[in-house]
Amino acid sequence: IELFLIWTNTLTNEEAGISSVDLCTAGRTDNCLGFINRAHRDIYNRKNMYFNALLEVKENTRSTVEVELTGEYIRRVVLFVPSQLTRDWEIAEFEIFAPGYVPNASYLSNILDLGKEVSLGELRWSGTKDAEAAVNIRSRSGSDVDPNIYWRHTFRGDEQVSYDARGNPLTLRAYGRLEISERGKITRDAANWDFWSKTYDFGDSVGTRWSATKPRSFVQFELDFQSNIAAGSRMNYVEFTASPPAVTTLVGEIDPYQVETAQVTHFTYAIRPTIGVDDPGFDHLEISAQGGRLVSIDGVRIGGQEVAFERVEEGAERLVVGVPRLNVDRTEEVMEVIFSAEIFRYGAIFAGRVFDSETPQEIWQPVQPGDATALRDGNTLSVQALALGTRVLGALDLAGGVFTPNGDGVNDGLDIAYDLLKLVAPAPVVVEVRDLAGGLVREVYNGLDAAGRHRRQWDGLDERGQQVAPGVYICRVEVETEEGRRQRVGVVAVAY
Repeated sequence: IELFLIWTNTLTNEEAGISSVDLCTAGRTDNCLGFINRAHRDIYNRKNMYFNALLEVKENTRSTVEVELTGEYIRRVVLFVPSQLTRDWEIAEFEIFAPGYVPNASYLSNILDLGKEVSLGELRWSGTKDAEAAVNIRSRSGSDVDPNIYWRHTFRGDEQVSYDARGNPLTLRAYGRLEISERGKITRDAANWDFWSKTYDFGDSVGTRWSATKPRSFVQFELDFQSNIAAGSRMNYVEFTASPPAVTTLVGEIDPYQVETAQVTHFTYAIRPTIGVDDPGFDHLEISAQGGRLVSIDGVRIGGQEVAFERVEEGAERLVVGVPRLNVDRTEEVMEVIFSAEIFRYGAIFAGRVFDSETPQEIWQPVQPGDATALRDGNTLSVQALALGTRVLGALDLAGGVFTPNGDGVNDGLDIAYDLLKLVAPAPVVVEVRDLAGGLVREVYNGLDAAGRHRRQWDGLDERGQQVAPGVYICRVEVETEEGRRQRVGVVAVAY
């Protein structure tokens, strides 16, 4: 094409808050906006936006034309070609290039069919991210091909049904064939699909646990990219591990499901596996605490009978217990693990996973909350607090309050333990030691803590790194919440 014009625009007149009255002096009726031609005026009238006349080329002889733009922010580009009646022509490609990155971009994967239900293990990914950019990665998994339920208006009042006129379940394709007036709401299939996971930390690319409540046969990923002109990101791939489940179904519940906070309580963790002929079964159970503290494993029953067990691990956040193998011969038998723990918030969660020690490389299968036994009423894996009151900062334990930081390897540090209650998000916490006059001796800790029991240690040194003099000191723990500051203090004795 020999003659063409390029016009650019950033905002509509409405977005810019202007009108023709603003652009033209009152009373003028001529071409005050400087329209190039009728087409330029028409696009202003039809689109309600003014395009700047960037370029006009009258005698072009090249098949590929490169136009350098101004470098200013441009939102819309118009290529205007006046009528050329003497020859045929067409545009092969129209490409726009610019430095930097688009502010926002997203990618939603297809729903991936795994062929059968599998236990989902770890997510891994490869990519790069500049410091000022962000990549949000989320996943979800389900048991059928579509995470949505489609509804149809029956025109009987406000009634909507999830099947067509012949009684068949509505699919996306069938929903699209309905008349517009027939199309009802679209809702999430909560019975067969998990919610989107929380955003995974981009820094956990070497492996982070998949957020799935049970074995699934379909998965989907969502990636959101946030950038500025100088900082961007790139994702090369996302991969995950999976393996056949240990059992067909696995439901569990905890009892009691309502207790006082910050009080060690005996709990029963009941699970009921449905084990098929081809299922390998399991011989270990892991219990992990969120919002609580695990203390000890106290006993195991299978089918109501006490059985021998192995304490593989007993930690504040994780217990692992070895039990006699449960295979197809023990399907539907209830296994109960009795353990001691305490909770620190309204809804403490005690998640469970089972695995087979003979195949440790297989993915551990999560316990799904449900009705494991009629003898228990919770049907849940979370424990509620009977009454939280106003306490945010619980017990302060100074392990006797006397220590001898003389470097002999015996009682050289002071263990400071404190309980945080009610918190739904991490809160600022300061742990410090002061002298009897109130002067700061040492700031032991200053950071964010979640609900739970926390431990810090003072080594007997002051802010300058010098050994403190023997005597009596005050240990203070302070937490800052929306309700204000809360603190606890205790007395510490230093001796040599």
